[in-house]
Amino acid sequence: MINQVFSKLYEAVVDECDIESKGSASKAGHEFEDRIVGVLSRFVPVSNVKARCTLSYPTLSGLEKHQFDCVFTINNLTYVIECKKQKKKASKNQIYYFNSTITDHALGMKADGVNREIRSIFLSTTDFDYASAIYAVLNGIRVITPNRPPPEYLVDQIDSGSDMFRRVSSIIKMMPEKNPLFLSKIKRLERTPAYVYKLYLATLAEYNNR
Repeated sequence: MINQVFSKLYEAVVDECDIESKGSASKAGHEFEDRIVGVLSRFVPVSNVKARCTLSYPTLSGLEKHQFDCVFTINNLTYVIECKKQKKKASKNQIYYFNSTITDHALGMKADGVNREIRSIFLSTTDFDYASAIYAVLNGIRVITPNRPPPEYLVDQIDSGSDMFRRVSSIIKMMPEKNPLFLSKIKRLERTPAYVYKLYLATLAEYNNR
C-alpha cells in the first residue's frame, strides 16, 4: 500500500506545479500541505493524517517541538512529510535539516529504548542537487519531485515482463526504507546509495526516452 501512496504523492506534486500561488509563501506552503493531507486521507489503510504537528517520541536534544508538515500512519509505521512549494532549485540544506530532526528523534528513541520507527518523505516542486539526493537515499528519505518520480510510480507504468520492470523493481528493493539509526546494527550496504541513485537516474532517462 505504501507504494500506492508514493505514486499518489508524486501525482499530487506534479499537480501542485500547475497551481498558482496567491498570497505569501507561507500561505502557499500551508495550502500545499493541506492538499497533501487531503490526498492521504482518501487511502483507507492510512490513518492519523495530520498537518503541521509534532511527534510524541523523545529526542536526544530535549527539544520537543520538531514540527513536521504532515504526519500519517500506515501498517503501524509513522511517516513524516516535508512539503516545499518553491520555484528556485531546492536548497541542499533542506534535506540535511529535515534529516537532522528525524535523527534527533531516532537517537532519543534509542536512548530511551523506544522500539518504534519514523519513516520520511520529502515533497518538492523543484529538484535537488545530486549530492543531496544521494544523502536522502542513504537516510531513507523518499524524495519526490516533478522530474524525479518514485520508482514505485515507474513500475506501474511499465510492462511487467520487460527488462526495465525488473530493473526498477530491483531499485525499489535496494533503496533503504529508513534512517540507519533505526537499525539494530549499522553496516555497509551491498549497493551504495550513490550506485542506487545513479542506476535510478539511468533507468529514468531510459523510461523518459521510450
